[in-house]
Amino acid sequence: DGAEDQHRRAQVTCLESAEWHPQYSAGWAGGFCRLTVDCNSPGYSTQLACCRAAYAGQVSGNCLANLPSPPTMSPTDSGGLDVYYPDYTTTWTEAGCINTRP
Repeated sequence: DGAEDQHRRAQVTCLESAEWHPQYSAGWAGGFCRLTVDCNSPGYSTQLACCRAAYAGQVSGNCLANLPSPPTMSPTDSGGLDVYYPDYTTTWTEAGCINTRP
C-alpha cells in the first residue's frame, strides 16, 4: 500500500535525524524547543523556526529566551540622545548642554 510505505519512510527519517522539537510537557509559559529525535511532535530545522511555529505569542518569551542570542524586549539605542540637557557636572562658567547618556 502506498500510504503505508510513505508512513514507514517518514518513521525512518524521524528516527535518524535530530530536529528542533517543541517541549509541550513544559506547559505554554515554560515551553521551549530542544534539538532531539522525536516522532511525536513536529520537527524544525532551526530553534528559531520551532519557537516561531510552536510558541508564537508566548507572553513569557521563554522559548525565545533559550536561543543562543535571544532578542531583547527593551533594546538600547546607540550614540547620543535625540535631546540635549544641561551639563551639571561642569562648572557654570564652562558648562553647556550635552546629549550623552547618563
